[in-house]
Amino acid sequence: MKTAVAACAGCGKAACRFLVLGLVLGCGLVQAQGIDWTQLDAREQQVLQEYRDTWGTLPDATRLLLRSWAGLSEQQQRQIRQRHQEWLALPAASRAAIIRKLERYKHLPLQQRLRIMAWHAWVKKLPGEEQQQLRQRWPGMSDAQRRTYIQALQKKYGAD
Repeated sequence: MKTAVAACAGCGKAACRFLVLGLVLGCGLVQAQGIDWTQLDAREQQVLQEYRDTWGTLPDATRLLLRSWAGLSEQQQRQIRQRHQEWLALPAASRAAIIRKLERYKHLPLQQRLRIMAWHAWVKKLPGEEQQQLRQRWPGMSDAQRRTYIQALQKKYGAD
C-alpha cells in the first residue's frame, strides 16, 4: 500500500480520469485496417458521417480510434467530450505534469501498477466526503501523516 500511495502522491482526479479515458479508448478496438466506408455499419456511418469523404485516406490508427468512438454510447461520448474540455481548461503546466506522471506510471513494474489500481479502487469505495477530504489533505501530508491517515481510514472502513 505504501508504494502505491507514494506513486500516487499528487495524482489528481484529472490524471485518473485521463488514465481511464486512455484505457477505454485503447481496449477492445475493432480492427479497421482495410475497412472500406461501405463496410461500416449504419450506426458507425451515422456517427462518423463527417469523415465519409476522407475515410479512405485516413491512417489505420485514426480509423481504429474513430470506430471505437462510434461504438461508444452517446452518454460515454458526452462524458469524454466533457473530460476533454476539462483537460483543455487546465493550465499547460498542469497538463505537462499529468503527462509526466502518466509516463512514469507506464514504466512502473506490473506489481506496483496493480497495487496503485487496487488503492484507487479502494478509495473509490469510500464515501464521497471522505474522498474529497483525502484529495484535499493528501498533497500537504508527510509520508508519516499519510500512513497514519490511511490506517485510520482502513480501521474505519476496512482494508481490502
